[in-house]
Formats: sequence, C-alpha cells, structure tokens
Amino acid sequence: MNMPDGSVRSKSSEHRLAPLFEPKSVARVGASEKSYWSTLLNNNFKALDYQGKVYAVNRNGNDVLGIKGYKSIAEIGEPVDVAYMMVPQAANLDVISELAASNIKFAIVLASGYAEIGEEGQRAQDEMAAHARSVGV
Repeated sequence: MNMPDGSVRSKSSEHRLAPLFEPKSVARVGASEKSYWSTLLNNNFKALDYQGKVYAVNRNGNDVLGIKGYKSIAEIGEPVDVAYMMVPQAANLDVISELAASNIKFAIVLASGYAEIGEEGQRAQDEMAAHARSVGV
C-alpha cells in the first residue's frame, strides 16, 4: 500500500481493523430466507459489488438467497474475517464462543433486547461485550 509520504506499507503492517472494514470473507450466522437482515445484507453486498466470499450459517445448513449454507461456523473450514450475527439474543454468547474457536475476530450483532430496552438490556449487552473481549472477538 502506498503511503502519503511515498513509502510502501507491507501487508504485515496492515491495520488490525482492516479485516472489519475491508473483509475478504463474511459469515451470516442465523441466515434464513425469511430474515429481513439476510435479505438486506444480500441486497447491499450485491449493490456494492462485494467480491469477497459469503457464507450462510444456520441450524439446517440450508443455502440462503443463493449463498451456500453451513450448519456451523467451524464447518466453513476457511478463514472468515467478519460474522454478522442474526440470532436470538439468548444465542449470542454461544455464537461468540464459536467465532473465537474459529479465529473470527470481528462480529456485528444484529439483535434487539439490549441497552435500548433499559437496565436489564444494558446488563445483557455488557455481559456480551465482556464475553467477546474475554475470548478475543
């Protein structure tokens, strides 16, 4: 990468957030044909001409909106830069643990029932964030 001063940055010095903002692969965890989030992501990736790999993860391993499906994150068997989590709030801690086990460092949580509902939701959000930090996500 060319730097403003004319020097060249090597790949080894890539910013630690680069996989989040310029992912080469993404997993949609909890993807389904009926999901608003699945459809929205699918449309946005197409509109932006996203060239990376996209995986759909759901209990049945079903393909979703033309994207190959897998029963688990581990089943993908390839590196994934970012996971979009579209699962019920009760499953988020387990999914974060799965992400960590598959060396996925970044997650975008698309769920309700957190800080927007008040004190109880804030506690759940804090617990999820602390868990994510503790496992390296």
